[in-house]
Amino acid sequence: FILPPDWEEFDPYYVYDPFALAMACVSCCIAGLISKHVPGVPSPHLFLVFGLAVLVLCQLWATIVAIERRQTHLVLEYFSRAACNSIMAAVCLRQGTWLLKGLAAYAALNMGSFLALSVWFWRSPDVPASGMAILVLVLICVGARAWVLR
Repeated sequence: FILPPDWEEFDPYYVYDPFALAMACVSCCIAGLISKHVPGVPSPHLFLVFGLAVLVLCQLWATIVAIERRQTHLVLEYFSRAACNSIMAAVCLRQGTWLLKGLAAYAALNMGSFLALSVWFWRSPDVPASGMAILVLVLICVGARAWVLR
């Protein structure tokens, strides 16, 4: 960087955040591999929930730093991501029939917040690929369920 940002401003969202997500995914996969063979290892979804909780805490930390520095646009971006990921953590923890409703809420909040922020930041509407992919997945599952149950 020509003008390097403070570590407090940059690291929580751009370094620790992806690290927490990678930790969640890798620990979930490892727990899935060994949970059947080693007694006492918790379910893989609990590792995923813990990693997503760390991810949300990193995003809230970045939000608090942005509030302190009066960076309104970053506050909105970081908090909207934290809200989306907290929905995903709740869906992973709750499981069951809440899965499709939670994924639909995640997709709607993800696409809606990013659409609003992209109009504000760049004056052009944009939709994130992750929200669209999850929304398509939810629609396919709901459609298949309706087709099977008819």
